[in-house]
Amino acid sequence: MIGKQYFKQHMYGPAENELRKTLPLAEGNQDLKAEVLFLLGFANYKIENIKDALRFNQQCAAIASRFRAQAAKNITVIKNQYRAVRQ
Repeated sequence: MIGKQYFKQHMYGPAENELRKTLPLAEGNQDLKAEVLFLLGFANYKIENIKDALRFNQQCAAIASRFRAQAAKNITVIKNQYRAVRQ
């Protein structure tokens, strides 16, 4: 996954772009989908695309996965930091 490589290199703009392309391909695999959503949420937060960061974390938190608890924490942090952002 190219997006994951960019993410590991802290290249969040290119990571976000590649991960968005990957998301439709992950539809059949809930574990992979949760990971892609989690990485998208983090990358969007880093590039200050807060609405998408919140949305991707919410979608991730709705999936039973190893990312669920952290995504739920991320939602709380984002809402506290950016009170103007609505669901």
